[in-house]
Amino acid sequence: MFKKCLFLFALASTVLSSCASNVNDDKNPNENNDDENSLTIKEDFSNITIKDDNYRNYYEIFVYSYADSNGDGIGDLKGISDKLDYIENLGYTGIWLTPIFKSPTYHKYNASDYFTIDPQFGTIGDLETLVNKAHARNIKVILDLAINHSSKSNELFSKACNAYGKYLRGESLTSEENKYKDFYSFKRSRDEISKGRYNQVSNGGSTFFYECNFDDDMPEFNCDSPYVLDYFKSIVEYYLDLGVDGFRLDAIKYYYLDDTNKNIEFLNKINSYVKNKNPKAYIVGECFDNAGIISRYAESDIDSLFYFPASQGNGFINTAFNLQGAMYTDYLSGVYELIEDSKDKIPAPFLDNHDVSRLNYSTDIVWNKFLYGLLSMLNGTTFTYYGDEIGMVGYVPPDQNVRIPMNRGEDSSYMCNVVSGATSSAYYYPDAYTQLDDPTSLINYYKKANNIRNKHLEIARGEVSTLVNDETNYFILLNKKYNGEDLGIAINFNQSSSYTLNFEEYGYSTCENYLTSNNEVISYLDKDKNSIEVPTLGIAILR
Repeated sequence: MFKKCLFLFALASTVLSSCASNVNDDKNPNENNDDENSLTIKEDFSNITIKDDNYRNYYEIFVYSYADSNGDGIGDLKGISDKLDYIENLGYTGIWLTPIFKSPTYHKYNASDYFTIDPQFGTIGDLETLVNKAHARNIKVILDLAINHSSKSNELFSKACNAYGKYLRGESLTSEENKYKDFYSFKRSRDEISKGRYNQVSNGGSTFFYECNFDDDMPEFNCDSPYVLDYFKSIVEYYLDLGVDGFRLDAIKYYYLDDTNKNIEFLNKINSYVKNKNPKAYIVGECFDNAGIISRYAESDIDSLFYFPASQGNGFINTAFNLQGAMYTDYLSGVYELIEDSKDKIPAPFLDNHDVSRLNYSTDIVWNKFLYGLLSMLNGTTFTYYGDEIGMVGYVPPDQNVRIPMNRGEDSSYMCNVVSGATSSAYYYPDAYTQLDDPTSLINYYKKANNIRNKHLEIARGEVSTLVNDETNYFILLNKKYNGEDLGIAINFNQSSSYTLNFEEYGYSTCENYLTSNNEVISYLDKDKNSIEVPTLGIAILR
């Protein structure tokens, strides 16, 4: 028999605290927890122990816009260190930092020096402090590693152009120049270019072309060069030595443009470098593509691939709302396809990120809550973009619209400037600290969903089976099995009708927690405590 019963809904009246055993003791005024005959669900988030593995709740921080500690209007590493209590309190157990290496751009995806933190963001010491403080809270930190290209201002590119120019002119090269002449992807003439985007460069009277698929200031490395591979190895080893827990690999399809086999081979080499240094390190790759291509890249050795079919307006999480919930089977099939396409890897679902429009809806907090509830019930490691927890809204293009400052309210001393080029920077919901004081807010829904996910290991790791698929009422009941334990997840996609569920019929016996998008308080329906009414856009977890 399955052991307890768990529920997942946004409990409007209970404000949770930390993801790791520090949850607020505030009680729902409707509850009488001292009465053992009470039909109220008795929730307990004390003594949560975060499992030391790579199934986590990651929080993506666009560093430039998150928390400014020194008053220059630009987010920095110290600012993030100062906000770790906030991140921990929301139940996040991992942080993904967008690029922090020295760079001529605000987004830092074109590094001019991989071994120097951009002065706008701080110093190596600031990074070490952040990592150490995060580890003290059982939060892991991964860095965004864009190594398919650098900036033209990187000294490596100057050395490579000088060496390649001499090579074209037939001049003798030193051993170091021989090392650098093939460091980037160069072509002698346009006639040699069969694919990709190239830009012309002149050096010492020689004219040639360099590959730059994203931007003229982003020359592509030549990943066939053993010296390039040695250089990449030195980067990952350097930051792993500082205590970083892994890497988010940017644009993995572009190491070798349109050559999946070679890209997978390259990913395996990077993975080997990282895991030889730290077997517990985590690597997630960005393959911005459809499920078929993502599944192909899942054949590599890296831990995870971001699962884009779950994200954005056309992802299966959002489309499941269509027709008043009648499209709920999109979510059901998505649950299985996510696991299948990830093969034996850790799935990495998300709603949005720094490159795409935010999925929050400015006028519908109920919808926003349920979206996150559905994400939180998926297998794997989830990723949340900063500001989504308070309902920040933004649409691309331009990219700057989804990179506006985190809205801090009373904590305005850490507020950053709006990124140059943004055409919209509206905030439709209250700031973070105002929302934390409101038990019915979006942020407290996120907080509770994360804590439920942290408490119940089956949610992220369990083997899934379907117990109920009610096409008439748009209701599903899933079971997840992990380490011999069973967990039930009941989800009501119906936007107009609640669903009465006798969970004892399916082998469950207790109800522990719930989330409700409309802030309902859920109780047992009878003295036997074997049934509940799952409200509209509600998620219930049974044990």
